[in-house]
Amino acid sequence: VFFEKAQKLYSNQEQEAYFAAMREMRLIRKSAEKEVFENLSMHFANLPNPDSNMHTPKMEVVDSFESLSLMESDELEENVAFDAMVLRARSEHSEQFACLVVGLDAILSHVDVSLEILPLAPKQICDAFRRTITHLDCPIECKLIIYKLFEKEVLSHCSHLLEKCNAILNQAGVATKVDSQGKASIGPSKEKTDEPANE
Repeated sequence: VFFEKAQKLYSNQEQEAYFAAMREMRLIRKSAEKEVFENLSMHFANLPNPDSNMHTPKMEVVDSFESLSLMESDELEENVAFDAMVLRARSEHSEQFACLVVGLDAILSHVDVSLEILPLAPKQICDAFRRTITHLDCPIECKLIIYKLFEKEVLSHCSHLLEKCNAILNQAGVATKVDSQGKASIGPSKEKTDEPANE
């Protein structure tokens, strides 16, 4: 993708920037993958712990017009692309995420599980990835391409992963169902419903 984009540019400086970003991404790929997995593993490890910081209510910061005007245009553009990517993933797999949240909340009775702290939620996954490319020295156009590739190659495949997670919960006797309004709740597990009735 970077190579195709670079070929369409007329400036040698712009082309070199795209090629440099492509080379750097190849160099950090393994370490980035490791860092993302470690970060998500930490979230899973902290999820059952009621004393973990992840269960501490956080005040939502709403950007004012003044703060937005002071924000660098590149940073603002990156934030907009990041938020849009998260929202698309949440919307596309909303029912599966809702089932997983309800199922885990039923198991972890001493903590309140929500999508905001779910380790596999789009925000958590994207945040973990974003941290790995924070120091990537490349134009904002390159970063936006990287986000698009991450969305295409990772987030778009969330459905299969969520399906597996919910199937594991079902096998453990914690099945979930979704009503006509898209609200998830605990339902009878497949194993229980499959058992023959006692005569």
